[in-house]
Amino acid sequence: MEAATVAAIAFAFVLAGAHVFAGRLRAFGRLPHDLTVSFAGGVSVSYVFVLLLPEVNRAVLDVVESTDAIGRFFSRDVHVYVVVLTGFTAFYGIHALVTHSRHGTDGAEDAEDALDTVFWAHLLSFTGYNGLIGYLLFHQEESGVLNLFFYAAAIVLHFVIIDAGFRRHHGSAYHRIGRWILAAAVLVGAGIGVLTSIAAAPLAVLFAFLAGSVVFNSIKEELPSPAGSRFAAFLLGAGGYTALLLMA
Repeated sequence: MEAATVAAIAFAFVLAGAHVFAGRLRAFGRLPHDLTVSFAGGVSVSYVFVLLLPEVNRAVLDVVESTDAIGRFFSRDVHVYVVVLTGFTAFYGIHALVTHSRHGTDGAEDAEDALDTVFWAHLLSFTGYNGLIGYLLFHQEESGVLNLFFYAAAIVLHFVIIDAGFRRHHGSAYHRIGRWILAAAVLVGAGIGVLTSIAAAPLAVLFAFLAGSVVFNSIKEELPSPAGSRFAAFLLGAGGYTALLLMA
């Protein structure tokens, strides 16, 4: 078995564990919660703009020159970035639905039913998201253990942000059920990834969608409430991770 495959399997369990133990790490850690989330957001955004999008840009040539259906649909390289925007917009819509549901119902029973429905809809969307992340562990645009490490490191911290959002919106329901489902989704996606192959063109599309999704899911914890964010921690995360990428 190749070293990259072994590393991808190991990282799949690390990513799954991030959801299971993220709450416990924050509970016993010394760093304030907002510092942790801001730092994680900086790393995640740096990963997208400094590493992931350049890889997608290189893969765009495969998409444009491809003769398969996806290649014909994305006949110009700029079309792939529509997928980046789609990923960003899709999760913006999910976030808006979850946020508005907390204030848009009348009566305790109606509110409880609505929140339960939104919880499962929210969880289902991120189950697919986590499955994609697990799948892409075995289908990186750039091969090698180092590239896998940078991917896994950024995603682990990104999961800290996702965990924080779920705990804020859904509390005990997420702790009892949601975190286990999201952890399992990573492993299921990884299992599919190790057993299947994918052409270069659709792979570029998947990474483009992931790029837009990661950007929104990272900055959403920063922008809506700047008083609760920590720009210095965000800057440290973005700058430090960027420096590591440039030195690698």
